[in-house]
Amino acid sequence: MPTPPSNTREVRETTRITSIASLLEFAWYTTAVLGGEPAFRGQSKHFWCLRPRLYRPEFSENHDFERNLLSEFGEFGPSRVPDPPHSNDQLSWLILARHHNLPTRLLDWTWSPLIGLYFAVCNQKHYETDGKLWAIELGGVSHLQPDVSDRDRERLIANAFSGTNTHVVAPMRGFQRNARIAAQQGRFTIHGDSTILTDWPNIDQILTSAIVPSECKFILFRDLAQLGIKRHTLFPDLDALAEHLSHNIWVQRSAGGRTL
Repeated sequence: MPTPPSNTREVRETTRITSIASLLEFAWYTTAVLGGEPAFRGQSKHFWCLRPRLYRPEFSENHDFERNLLSEFGEFGPSRVPDPPHSNDQLSWLILARHHNLPTRLLDWTWSPLIGLYFAVCNQKHYETDGKLWAIELGGVSHLQPDVSDRDRERLIANAFSGTNTHVVAPMRGFQRNARIAAQQGRFTIHGDSTILTDWPNIDQILTSAIVPSECKFILFRDLAQLGIKRHTLFPDLDALAEHLSHNIWVQRSAGGRTL
């Protein structure tokens, strides 16, 4: 395991992932600095903040938006899921909604640095912009609010279905009943209000990041594919398979005829 540099903050601001080798160095570095087993999150644009989709400007002003979305998702969703969660299992429905891109108060993470990097490089529309790979020690999230009880954290789930906000953030695990979560090694943080994660006091003790340069994105995307990190393996359904096969036309042209 590499020795963490003495000036941690400087390294956190300048680390660049340009290859799979540098990704592994970053992963080892985060383990040494943050402790535990870090979770990762890749973002296509380096300036995007760590805020769940629900709290982005286009949604955050509508307090009934989340409650209505989840109510209708729970009403019409069971007929579209082979093994739907029980109607009272709010957490499972919340996670299922997030993984089908419904705006929720959940923020996605993964145990795999490879999968985290994939989400930083997979969108070709953002290839002109640097991406970012975040790493967090999820166990430490609970310690950001020493006065918050387990009951407060549990209430976060119910609050999503009532449209209630509270100044709490907590780590959550994904349930393996969902094939996407299993494939993506998914984990989550649940956010009680629109506070950006990087604005929490002492967050730098459990959170770090690296830049993914725009000029390296396609090479990293190609190398990840060689390691089996592809859209149709992370989204194991027919829609993702069809999209992957169609996407290969673009990849073949960019990679000199090679398929991924």
